[in-house]
Amino acid sequence: MNSRLLRVGVLLGLTTAVAGLTAPGIGLAQVAPQTVGAGAPVAESAANMLRNEWLARKAARDAASAAASVRRQALAQTSPAPLTAPAPLASGAPAPGATPDTGGFGAAGSETPKPGFLHPSSPGIDYTVDLSSAFPYGNVGINHNNLKGGFDAQLFLSPERYTRILAGYYNVDFYPVGFDTGTVPTYIQNSLLGAGAGRTNCTAIVGSGNPICPAPLHTLQNDAGVQQRVAILALQKIVYIGGLLPIVISPSYIAQRSSIGGSDDVFLAYDPNRLNYQPVHLRTGEEKNLFVSLPFASSSKLFGVSTAGPTWNVNTCCNNHAGNGIQLFEELDLRYFASPQTTIFFQPSRIHQYYPEDPYPQNEATFIEGINHKFGGKHSPFFIQGFVVSGTPSNPPYGHTGRVGTIDVTCVTGFPACATLAGANPRTNTAVTFGGFKATNIILQVGIGTPSVVPI
Repeated sequence: MNSRLLRVGVLLGLTTAVAGLTAPGIGLAQVAPQTVGAGAPVAESAANMLRNEWLARKAARDAASAAASVRRQALAQTSPAPLTAPAPLASGAPAPGATPDTGGFGAAGSETPKPGFLHPSSPGIDYTVDLSSAFPYGNVGINHNNLKGGFDAQLFLSPERYTRILAGYYNVDFYPVGFDTGTVPTYIQNSLLGAGAGRTNCTAIVGSGNPICPAPLHTLQNDAGVQQRVAILALQKIVYIGGLLPIVISPSYIAQRSSIGGSDDVFLAYDPNRLNYQPVHLRTGEEKNLFVSLPFASSSKLFGVSTAGPTWNVNTCCNNHAGNGIQLFEELDLRYFASPQTTIFFQPSRIHQYYPEDPYPQNEATFIEGINHKFGGKHSPFFIQGFVVSGTPSNPPYGHTGRVGTIDVTCVTGFPACATLAGANPRTNTAVTFGGFKATNIILQVGIGTPSVVPI
């Protein structure tokens, strides 16, 4: 199925933008995960919990104000009439006893929101099922038509009001910029020529007029389409600070597996530790996180949540030689409720990734912006959503600042067949030097449940 066909997804609790690139990635009108560094689904779930908590407290305050007003009216009917009539209320002033909507959460109490499909923070189960289609944007050549879509599912289990268990699976496609267009130099590993472990440009051997040098990326027709499969498991807990400010604490585990060009993601890459080329996974990894989310804006029309916290790889391997120190994940989740059925959202984030091919951890700024609409009424579970996921390129290798996509290719084994490109295979005998990964996706979704954005 090509990217222009809708794909069915059953979203289990996963949230984010597309992993490993500065690409698809998540937002406040309910959004999804990103790479190893795919914490967006967890952050979005926390934002939903805080929004539902605010709605529950507002409903409780409104109900208490209404009850107090009724009692006062009853008391007034049994009391002597006042000598003078009360002054009329100023325009826009709240009725006597009513609680104005100041945007705060109010003191923590025993009010319990009514369990229901649209209140995933209340006791019970919530889920999402969606149909979605992704369209890459930018200089991606022709292979972007190979995007197949994916299967998405999320499940929320709330044993009680302040606790939520999130389990999710997400499958997302993207096509990075700079892998199917332009030309790059071809190198030969010097050890093949008996000259050590360095690299020699083919031009030095065969001359610049030979078609071997440089390598035309489009002619090679290597499919750089990436399909990522992300699983998330998180335990989330609302805690009140001083009885007034709610925060959500979310320990989580995220695992990511990827395929590139319709196969696995194992390719040859230069190992700075062994000073040679080794097969490594380009987009596979596991991480553990501890996020804290707190609201910074809360009203009937605008709601915002900030999430931050440490993240680590579960383990390191291959080209990783910078240790496994703490990295920082940051995300803002801002929603504007244009109407009871329509929400506009914006979600900037700073994500961390440290794949087996990376000598050092990478940090990327990503952005998600979009709109969703519930059709069939504000309480209807059916929605349509569109959004764009993009961001800054991941960090390129040292000495290649600002470059994205394929920088060069190196013949590692099988010379001269490899160098003539006739026998070039990036999985076995040809190594690719990657610049920064960058991708932008336009996502369309139709579904039932809580709108959710893709991972970055």
